[in-house]
Amino acid sequence: MSKTISDLWESNKDIFEDKTLEQILKFSGDGKLKDENNTCKEFRSFLSILPTDTLELFANECLETTFDSAAYALQDIVNELGTRIGFNVENGLYRGKRNAIGYDGFWKSGDNDIIVEVKTTDTYSIDLDTIAAYRNRLIEEKKAKIESSSILLVVGRKDTGGWEAQIRGSKHAWDMRMISIDSLIKLLRLKEDLLDDENTFKHICQILKPLEFTRLDYLIDTIFITGKDAQTIEDSSISNDDSNSPNNDEGNQELKPAPVNFNSECIINIGKWLNTKLHKRTRTLYDNKEQNTGLTCAVSKNHGTVEVPKYWFAFHPHQKESLSKYNKAYVCFGCGSANDIFVFEYNEFISYLDKMWTTENDDRMYWHIQIRIFESGKKCMLLRGDKSHIDVTKNRLNNTNSAIN
Repeated sequence: MSKTISDLWESNKDIFEDKTLEQILKFSGDGKLKDENNTCKEFRSFLSILPTDTLELFANECLETTFDSAAYALQDIVNELGTRIGFNVENGLYRGKRNAIGYDGFWKSGDNDIIVEVKTTDTYSIDLDTIAAYRNRLIEEKKAKIESSSILLVVGRKDTGGWEAQIRGSKHAWDMRMISIDSLIKLLRLKEDLLDDENTFKHICQILKPLEFTRLDYLIDTIFITGKDAQTIEDSSISNDDSNSPNNDEGNQELKPAPVNFNSECIINIGKWLNTKLHKRTRTLYDNKEQNTGLTCAVSKNHGTVEVPKYWFAFHPHQKESLSKYNKAYVCFGCGSANDIFVFEYNEFISYLDKMWTTENDDRMYWHIQIRIFESGKKCMLLRGDKSHIDVTKNRLNNTNSAIN
């Protein structure tokens, strides 16, 4: 069986280092993107495993260079962005077919379904009636509701004044909105790099649908909620100062420890252990393509000594809620490096929370998770209040343990 471009990427990313998207497409199937052919299926699978940075590079290549499948490739990239943002995406057709609805993408969510149209150039005016007809067909076929569906034009150029005027002056002004691919990627990065609460991000995503802003309260609420979520992350990231803990060691305090970031390396190792490919959903939440396995992964540097390492983390109620939705869920902590990880099955970990130290500020709270390693690495303890500590040596996945009991 011949290798797909996804197989090649997984086995040796260096092969792709100096390759253009046009060249990569030639590696898959017959090299031509057509509806539901092997090249199409391979390419969409390939996009699903790429980091966001690479998706951005490929999107820019589609906009800045000319090759036969550029517009179709961009359509698939935009739909992949929609999937990562959190929509249930139905890819549209590359080429229109008789009696088929010709949308580029149909992004479904619980409270607002979005019909997506991707445009790479502003050379021509947009046929708004045709795009509106896609939505009407979906409503007629009861795949969308008139009160909870809208149209989003995803454009490749920032200079879209003509298109904006065309929409404002049309009968479709209350059903359509426009966003650049650059801003769509920024929205995804906000989710992946800065936010951790999926509910906060769902609130932010409401700006993708048509909203009337005579009254500005909703925008202010969005800004406020986003800032509060980011502040929660900042608060918990410096909570490794355990001066308020009943188990504090005097003289071993760091008020604002330098942040560490080796989550992605941890995820690679955890994915190998679970034998599944994990994708980033928020700053610390990951799951597999089938969305039946999910986990959170937090990391910490050593806040103890060389002889007795100590690692501090925060675990939030929204993380607990997110993990409860998966058939298989894990809570993971990277200690010092990606070569030393503690993995807890969700239900096991939740049972330990009752005596954990907590921080509560206004309407926010989180649990303090402290792991200490004793006896030259032979014994690992999860510390809790009232000295109800738990031996978690069995949960350690490191370079000497190939499995966890």
